[in-house]
Formats: sequence, C-alpha cells, structure tokens
Amino acid sequence: MALGLLPLDESSTAGQHLSSCETCQLQFAEELTTPAKVIAFNLKSETWFKHDHFNLEQFTGLIDDQLDSETAQILGVHLDSCTGCQTQVKHLRALRHQNVPENRPVSLARPGHRGNVVFLEKLFTHQRTLAIAAMILICVAVISVVLISRLSRPRYAIDSKVPITPNSPAGPPTREDKSSSELNVVSETLKDGGQTITVYEDGRFEGLNQLSSSARQQISLALQKGYVSFPTVLKELSPTTSSLRGNDGNSAFKLIYPSRQVIIESRPIFRWQPVPDASSYQVYVMNSAGKQVVKSELLPPTQTSYVSPYRLTRGEVFQWAVIAIINDKEIISPAPAETEMRFAILSAPEKRELDQMNASNSSLARGVFFARAGLLVEAQIELQKLVQQNPDSILPRQLLKSVEESKQSR
Repeated sequence: MALGLLPLDESSTAGQHLSSCETCQLQFAEELTTPAKVIAFNLKSETWFKHDHFNLEQFTGLIDDQLDSETAQILGVHLDSCTGCQTQVKHLRALRHQNVPENRPVSLARPGHRGNVVFLEKLFTHQRTLAIAAMILICVAVISVVLISRLSRPRYAIDSKVPITPNSPAGPPTREDKSSSELNVVSETLKDGGQTITVYEDGRFEGLNQLSSSARQQISLALQKGYVSFPTVLKELSPTTSSLRGNDGNSAFKLIYPSRQVIIESRPIFRWQPVPDASSYQVYVMNSAGKQVVKSELLPPTQTSYVSPYRLTRGEVFQWAVIAIINDKEIISPAPAETEMRFAILSAPEKRELDQMNASNSSLARGVFFARAGLLVEAQIELQKLVQQNPDSILPRQLLKSVEESKQSR
C-alpha cells in the first residue's frame, strides 16, 4: 500500500475508492496497526508527474516558450526527475541551434524509454529517397544475375561437349521478344511427317499450329533441353517386393505383357509364357490398394492370353499375376520372392491429348508426348522415325538417346 509509489492518476483513483469503501478502510487500518509492516509515503512533488512523459507538442512548446505557466510548471517538475526527457530536450535544442534544413529528418525516439516514442513530423525524406534508389539498384542486379544464369546454362550435343544455346517457349520469335539482328536465327529445320518444323536458336519453333499451347510448350522445352521429361509414375512401376501368396522360388514361367509400363488401352490383353504340363491357367488383377478387380475363369492350357472383360480405370496403377495348375498344384507368377508385375493405364486427359497428337501426324509431337506420359516404347519408335527423316540433325538424336537411356535404367 505504498500510495506514494503509484502514478498520479492511479493514486487519485485509489484515494477516491478508499474514501468510499468500508472494506478497504478496515484493511488499511489493519495495515497501519500491524507492527511488522512499514508504511512508506513519498510526498515529493517530482513523484507526482514522473510518469507523464512529454509528447511532441509539449517538447516543441517548451523549446519555443509557447506553454502556459501551469503546463510549463508541471513539465518542469517532470523534467527534474526524468533523464530521458532531459536528453530529448537537449537534443532538440541542439538541432534548433544547428539550423537543420526543413527536409532533413530528425528523430527524437528514445529506445527502451517507457511511454510514448516520439518522432518529429519530418520522416526521413532524404534517407527514404536514397533507400528507394538503393532498392532499385538491387532489383536490377538480381534480375541481371537471373538472366545471365539462364543464358549460361549449356545444352550438350550427343557427340561433343559444345554447349548449345538454351531455348525459350514455343512459337516463332517476334520483334517484341528480340532485336532485329537476332530475329529468325534458325537452329535447325526438321522434316516431320510431310511437314517442316523450323526451330530457332531461342527454342521457339514454327509448325504444328494445330496443337494446344500446352503441347507446344512441352515440345519447345524438350528442344530447349535436348532431352525429354518422364513422369513420376515410372518410379511407382519400378520393382518392389511382391505381396502375392504362393510357392517360394523363381517363377516357372514369365509374364510378358503388360510389364511395368504405361499402356494406352483400358482393356489390356494379358500375355504370358506357356507352362509345360499345365492343365489350366487363371488370371488375377489387383488395384493399387491390393483389391481384386479382375479374376478370370479357369483357362485351357492352350490359351496364353486373356482380355480384360471390362475397362479398367484410367490413370490408375494395377498389378497382375497368373496361376498355372500342374497336377493339382498351383504355380504362381511372379513368385512370392520376385517383384510385383505392375502397369498403369493412360489417364483420360492424356488419351484425349494423344488423339490430338495422332491428328498432327508428327513424330516429334508424339515422341515427346509418349515420353512425358511414360510410354517409353512408343516414344522410342516415334523418335526413331524422326531421326530417319533427319539423319544429319542433332536434336532428334538427342531426344532419342534420352529415351533409350531411360529404358536401360529400368
């Protein structure tokens, strides 16, 4: 209950409450009569206004002698006990004597000072201009570095390490994109299914106008990099431990098609090697969750293929197995110790895009599309056609080599 230590407004409120509250009066009386307690009162005038720190108007009014006598007296009492406000007043007076230009920023902030943080009305005009100029220079520098890094990335030919200039999005160059001296700089001219495709050094090309902008961008990107991109589904089709049940050991026969690949048809024809002395076969197809979606009837021993009785869901991954019956004994392929035989079906949007590619009669367009969709065998066939039509061109051989290397790594 050291009322003298409270700020003036809090002391006044506490006094008013004490005068009207009998409970607090009794408690206050008990405190006064308790010998173990020491009651301290501080009635010095400087403690009355010690929390009333100056604001901007009070600072300027005090410096310019524009305060009334009562306000000036109160501020003087506070100033006698507040070193922070003393420092601000000295700082402001020193700035006034230096005749600071009107547009020069002056800050009267007192770091860590409890209460108001004071700023003059002039907000760093000159420094702000310099900061904006510096930010503009930094942005120009960053953009320059990005452009240089893009232009400096090499694309290598198959038979040499000579960098080839990177390319840009599909479409012929325009005067808005390049200067007049750089327009129509042809990198290669490709023959493709009875049409001619002009490829520019900046990666754009003329031809295949019937394709969508997305398809043209994918083709341009392949021409830019010198190789084609492959989908992540190929990793999902890679060999893993089989979850099928059956006898241990290697398979007595192999599954031929589909074999860890993406296929176009949604009613695949499953094919496998014949098994000597087999009396029948049975085909099982499971989805990615392990749920059985196809189960054939017992097939005769002369039949080594089976067509799915209905269409499988496009865009999904499946696994399949075949059981051969020999002397009432079941032999499963792939064997439990071997990896699952998985395949994926081309998605519905990709199937529609493929129909558009077929209408273009372009080996380049189909080759790039097949590679992006994971149809590596089909991509290899189309790019081989493109190489045969352009035996002296580098780009088709680059694209074909990237597909062949991907097939070999699987």
